[in-house]
Amino acid sequence: MTTKATVLMTRNSTAEHGEAQAHGTKLRQSTVRAVIRDNLKPITHTLLVTVTLTATICALLTLINKFWMHVTSALIEWLQLELTLHSVLNRVPFLASPSDQQLTASAYLWHAAGALTILAVARIVLHPPFRATAMAVAGIHLATTILTALIPDAFPYSIADHTRWLSIFTIGLIIALPILMALTHAIIERDHEHRIFGILLIWGFFIVTLPIKLVAHAQLIAYLSRLTMPTLFIVFGPAFDIFLLTALYSFVVTWRHNSSGT
Repeated sequence: MTTKATVLMTRNSTAEHGEAQAHGTKLRQSTVRAVIRDNLKPITHTLLVTVTLTATICALLTLINKFWMHVTSALIEWLQLELTLHSVLNRVPFLASPSDQQLTASAYLWHAAGALTILAVARIVLHPPFRATAMAVAGIHLATTILTALIPDAFPYSIADHTRWLSIFTIGLIIALPILMALTHAIIERDHEHRIFGILLIWGFFIVTLPIKLVAHAQLIAYLSRLTMPTLFIVFGPAFDIFLLTALYSFVVTWRHNSSGT
C-alpha cells in the first residue's frame, strides 16, 4: 500500500513539474511575442536604418578611397618620406617601401636591449597604470624579437602586407559599424537622429585617421626595422582600433544623459 502511494505521489509530482515547465515555456514565448509586437516599429526603423547606412558606405568606398589616397600622398610629400602609395580594387589603400631593410644580428641585439631597458625603466620610474602598459608593450616586443630571431619566417611580412591588413581591418570595421550599433546602441537609444549621428561620428574618426595610421606605421617600420612590425600590429593595430571604437561608443552612449543633466 505504501509503495502504491509513493508511486502515485511520484507520478503526480512529475505531472505537476511537466505542467509547470509547459506553462513556463508558454509564458516565455508569449513574453517574447509581446516584446516584439510592442517594439515592432522601432525594430523595423532600426533595420531600415542599418541596411541603408551599410549599403551607402559600401557604395561610397570608392570616393572614400580617393580621399585616403589624396591625404596619404600629401602626408608622404609633406614629410618627404620614401614610401610608395598603392590601392587594391580602388578601395583598400596601402603603402610600400622601395627597399625593405634586411635584418642583421645587431638589429636583434638593439631591439632586445631596448625592450629590456624599457621594462626596467617602467618598473622603477612609472606608476600604475602607465607602468603596466609600458611593460606590456616592451614584453610583447621582446617576445616577438626573440621569436623572430629563433624562427626567421615567423613574421614573413613586408610594409605593404602590414599596411594592407591595417586598411582591410579598418574598412571591415567601418562596414560592420551600423550592424554593431544596431545590436547595442539601438537597445538603449530610441532617438534615430542620435543613433545616426553617433555612427557618422565614429565613421568620420576612422576615415580621417586611417591615412595618418598608415603613414605612421610604415615610417616607423622603415626607420626602426621590420622587427617593430609585430609589436605595432598587435599593440597599435586592430586591438587599438577596437579600444578606440569602445571609447567612442561610450561617448556616444552618454550623449542623452549629458544633455538631460545640463
